[in-house]
Amino acid sequence: YRADPSLSLRHVFFEEKPADVEAMLRTLESGATVEGDDYWMGRDLDNYGFSVIRAMFGEEFLAAAEKLPSGQWTGPLQSTRGWHLVNVGERGEARLLPYPEARDQVRQDYLASQTASAVSQEVARLREEYAIRVE
Repeated sequence: YRADPSLSLRHVFFEEKPADVEAMLRTLESGATVEGDDYWMGRDLDNYGFSVIRAMFGEEFLAAAEKLPSGQWTGPLQSTRGWHLVNVGERGEARLLPYPEARDQVRQDYLASQTASAVSQEVARLREEYAIRVE
């Protein structure tokens, strides 16, 4: 079991492409806040795996975010949801998960495999007893 590479990022979300982006970036770099539109996951996304970022924002957003320098406000980046001013923080490498971190997923995968096997065996048994006709 492996953990995805990850990114921590802060973002300010806009449903429509914002005007005067340069002024907003200067404001953010000074440490002040820029109001954007509400984003359901908040502004701070800490250690999100690439697969989660891809699902939330799209492949193009992830590809652009991967190339951004750390600790600097940049944007706007377009995502599948809108526009974002982004500050990338920590970057995490893909890594093998030690068993204690993977234990719950291993258990779920094992149970799913056992269930699928039991269902397949029962379906095979029932096929021997019954004629199946799809109309």
